[in-house]
Amino acid sequence: MSKILFTTTMLIGLFVQLNAQSGYDEILDFKEGLAAVSSNGKWGYIDQTGKLAIPLKYDKAYYFLDGMAVVANNDKYGHINKQGVEITPLKYDWVYRFNEGTAWVNMGDKYGLVNREGKEITPIKYMLYGDFLENVEDVLFSEGLVVVHVGDWDTGTAAYIDTTGKEVLTTSYHRGSQFHEGLAAVSKDGYYGFIDRTGKEVIPIKYDEAWGFSEGTSIVKLDGKYGLVDTSGKELVSPQYDRIGYFSEGLVTVRKDGKYGYMNRKGQLVIPIKYDEAHAFSNGEASVKENGKYFTIYKP
Repeated sequence: MSKILFTTTMLIGLFVQLNAQSGYDEILDFKEGLAAVSSNGKWGYIDQTGKLAIPLKYDKAYYFLDGMAVVANNDKYGHINKQGVEITPLKYDWVYRFNEGTAWVNMGDKYGLVNREGKEITPIKYMLYGDFLENVEDVLFSEGLVVVHVGDWDTGTAAYIDTTGKEVLTTSYHRGSQFHEGLAAVSKDGYYGFIDRTGKEVIPIKYDEAWGFSEGTSIVKLDGKYGLVDTSGKELVSPQYDRIGYFSEGLVTVRKDGKYGYMNRKGQLVIPIKYDEAHAFSNGEASVKENGKYFTIYKP
């Protein structure tokens, strides 16, 4: 019975695809029960029976995600819902996917947030950090807040917005990052430290670089060397390593004087620094190289 059902489902899917393609110039993949289709330069959506569910009236149309799709006319973008109702007005240079009930929209180089009713819950006045601009959709809320930049790049500062669009934390720092485990890395005059959700500086602004916390530890860099700090700011390992990798299964590779070993989250060296190469642990095993030969070691 299951084989017959599977075959029948495949045939129905093939029929729908062929039926849709026969009347349209292009058809995108089905997402959430609808597929974008085009004819004579205009885009709309069909349902899984091949019926036109949303009229062919857009210059561009993209797939549905979480009940919303990005569409455009005259190079202006907005959102529609699955009933074809235009929720976010088609007036922006670009609009992005929704996350936690909000979506980024932009005009020129300035960004703001709209809610699922298409209402602007922030002014379109913020800039987003350069590290993220390859994919603005990666600028997501973390622990209920998202970091933005207020003003120009040279003199502006980092701020934090909550999911209602309220600017709940303004800072005097030149750059900011997302919150992880209650702390966010911030920088001023080229140096990094950490603040809490009240804006209090809990780890001094003294490091050359700093990364977000994970399981109570953060990697920091000072004078070209790497170390570990905990959420209180205590240096579990003073900056002394030439490199610290990323934790996997509770261990991380460290390099010193051209050799590698492994350290735990307490900063304890659990596997000696003696290998020419060392890779992350997976399923309790890691590949290393010593004296020109590769072999496997096991997690202690």
